[in-house]
Amino acid sequence: ATVAGRRDEVRAGLLLRLQVASDAHARREEAVVQHGSERWEQLHVGLHEEEEARRAELSRMRQQQERQEARLWAKLQRRLTHQRAPWAPLQESSNGRGFWRLDMWENSLRERIRLKPNQRGTTHHEAAKHRASGAAVSSSAPQKPALPPPLPSGVPLSQLCEGSDGEEWERVERRLKQGGASSVVDEVAAGCRSPALT
Repeated sequence: ATVAGRRDEVRAGLLLRLQVASDAHARREEAVVQHGSERWEQLHVGLHEEEEARRAELSRMRQQQERQEARLWAKLQRRLTHQRAPWAPLQESSNGRGFWRLDMWENSLRERIRLKPNQRGTTHHEAAKHRASGAAVSSSAPQKPALPPPLPSGVPLSQLCEGSDGEEWERVERRLKQGGASSVVDEVAAGCRSPALT
């Protein structure tokens, strides 16, 4: 009985060990399969992201190439149809001759070398006729006294102190006509100052 009991115990232990080993092997296979599927999914996700990045880069390069082609085409059109280009449209005047004047732009040597179209341009003959008609009108009109040129400081000419003694001639003449020469001298001394200090 003891030998048979031992055999049963050995068989039961052996079966238990085989069951544990089989369960461990099944768990390992399941882990390997799961790890392989996760790795496969990660690989597919990486490939998908790389493909999206490649397509985005291709689209960006195509758009950049289209923009560059558009810029080059516009530049070529400007060079061919510019106002001074060989195939420029004739829009200036009826006889096909335009008028030009110097632009205000200056280079580093303060030379004005650019031209711009002059919409009010006239020929020499038209300008001479206009000047002659203007001279005839001005000769028939009464002559007005010429105004003094404006000063750069913005101070009216009548307010400037003239001469080394600092007299303001208009006030002096008015005061002298009214009388009171001493008050004129005091007023001039108090009111006359350099326009640069105001």
